[in-house]
Amino acid sequence: MAIPLAKYLMLRLSERVLQYLTLLFILSSAIMMSIKLWHYF
Repeated sequence: MAIPLAKYLMLRLSERVLQYLTLLFILSSAIMMSIKLWHYF
C-alpha cells in the first residue's frame, strides 16, 4: 500500500521539479538577454 503511494509522490515531485527547472532556465536566459541588450545601449 505504501509503495505505490511513494511512487506516485515521487512522480508528482519530479514533475514539479521539472516545471521549476524549465521556469528557472527561461528566466535566467531572459535575464542574460536583457543584460546583453543593456551592454549594447
